[in-house]
Amino acid sequence: MPAASAEPHQPAPPSRRAVSTPAPSRSAGRGLRRLLALLLPLLLGCAPPAEDPAASWDQAAAQQALDRWVAAAVAGDRAGFDAELSTADPGFAATADELFANLEQLGRVEVELATERAELRPGRAEVLGQPAVVVRARATWSTAGRPRPDERLQGTVWLTWLVEDGRPRLAGTVDGPARPDAAVPHWWLEPVTVQRVGETSLLTGAGVDADAWRRRTEQAVAAVAAADLDAARPEGPPPAVVVQVPSTSVVAGRVLGGDLAGRAAVTVADPAGALPVVVDPAANLTGPAWRFLLTHELVHVRTASPASRSPRWLVEGLAESVAREAQPDLAPVTAEQADDAARLSGLPDEEQLAAEPGAAYLRCWVAVRLLQDRLGPVGLLDLVAQTARGAPVEQRLRAAGWSEEELAAAVQGALADLAAGRDVASLRSGDGGAG
Repeated sequence: MPAASAEPHQPAPPSRRAVSTPAPSRSAGRGLRRLLALLLPLLLGCAPPAEDPAASWDQAAAQQALDRWVAAAVAGDRAGFDAELSTADPGFAATADELFANLEQLGRVEVELATERAELRPGRAEVLGQPAVVVRARATWSTAGRPRPDERLQGTVWLTWLVEDGRPRLAGTVDGPARPDAAVPHWWLEPVTVQRVGETSLLTGAGVDADAWRRRTEQAVAAVAAADLDAARPEGPPPAVVVQVPSTSVVAGRVLGGDLAGRAAVTVADPAGALPVVVDPAANLTGPAWRFLLTHELVHVRTASPASRSPRWLVEGLAESVAREAQPDLAPVTAEQADDAARLSGLPDEEQLAAEPGAAYLRCWVAVRLLQDRLGPVGLLDLVAQTARGAPVEQRLRAAGWSEEELAAAVQGALADLAAGRDVASLRSGDGGAG
């Protein structure tokens, strides 16, 4: 502490002369505010806020980056693939590895950015360390290098972008809606094994026995080809076969774009042109049961029934008939099963097929076998094709000498015979053709 002064310091008296202080100009005020805005973060020990990429978002540049990224993966160019990625999120590295391995197995992939945006999921801004742009995109893909229209599939994906060094870089795939309402490509969701046998494509998910599903698919394709169903298709060549077997029900639902509603497999009409089969492995069927089910679904593909106007009971009955014929050692219909089916009425509709599938599908099968007995295999397939084009089913049934009500009554009688243990000639297997 300095020594105390013997005499206290006396301040100088104020000047008597008035001093005029000019008011600060507006430009000076703005300059001062800008200076404070720059200095304040530094004084507080913080970096200035990052630039919001949405303000200078260049969609065309992002699309070009996305095109390069996809092309590099399909070509197996890892360096080119990595050049379009941000490393801001360390957790994205494993996802990128998975996507590269999946894309490398595909023949053709196109991903087109849309204009729809979404918010980052909670906590993601802290992980990325700066603002980001989340954009929806449409992915169109095929396992074939030069796909036909019926080999192309489509799905929705969400991409997270950062602007780094003035250019957009892909920084993640986990943002977007928490519950997406559109189908997502299987290869976007988990590691997949892609196999292509002739015109057939098979994608199996993580932990799924790819070899077993290849054998089942080959057997089902052969069984459907042997049934000679082309006359049942309204037009065009046989659609390509695309079978997807995800690892879980949750993944299967996202691939489908909706709930499987307890179904072990379903064939859908993809907006890009294909008729993919999506399998739910949680059904946990035996090997023969899976082959039966896959044969059933591939009948729908071969006849293009998901896009047809044929009544459901007709196309489901045809699929059941071919699948049963392909496995003659399948357990016969029991009296109890026949009795359950006889409790339903009419020709099964969507509601019955969903609510009581076992009994309803059995009624469909009986109806188709009775029709084939009247019309012959060729006449049955013609009935399917004509109704697929929009011809009224009642009108086409007249050729068999039945109305819909009379056919339903005949089904009821056949089921009553089966329930009572009586033989029904029309339902014996081994007649060839479509069933």
